[in-house]
Amino acid sequence: IEETTETTKPATKPGPKTTTKTAAPKKAVNVPAPEQNLFDYANMVYGQKAYDLAATQYFQYLTTYPRGAYGQIAMYRLAESQLNLGRTAEAEAVYRQLIQRFTSGDYVANAAYRLGSLAYNQRLFEVAAQDFEIAARQSQQERIRFSAMYYKARSLTELNQPKAAYTEYARLARTK
Repeated sequence: IEETTETTKPATKPGPKTTTKTAAPKKAVNVPAPEQNLFDYANMVYGQKAYDLAATQYFQYLTTYPRGAYGQIAMYRLAESQLNLGRTAEAEAVYRQLIQRFTSGDYVANAAYRLGSLAYNQRLFEVAAQDFEIAARQSQQERIRFSAMYYKARSLTELNQPKAAYTEYARLARTK
């Protein structure tokens, strides 16, 4: 069974929506029962929007199983939990750790997109452009990839780099 979780943080300024949908992970093969149980419990409380408890459980999972089968999604959901609790700085730090540790995958793309959105809304356009580039390169989801490409171009426009922005808009137009 595949469930979809949607987390929305309203943007305080015009900018990219910060809504992401993530499918529940498929059970990994040969995961020891204690690891699977801890991860399943963290997912259950996350699904019930008990973000404080979810953050604690994901942190425990990551501490107990630093090379666990669900490390990427556990880090992403830990950051999402922190963000939903209003702990933006802590969330940003976990998103950055996820990107540095794993370097590829949809959760890396989602983390980069979230970071780009946060930076864009804080008018940190150079950081936003870099994060949106990572999201565009890593995402397997067309909607996220196109949105990241668009907001990278918008960030470059805000940085008064019209040639670079034009190049990105043209790249986006060729992609569709």
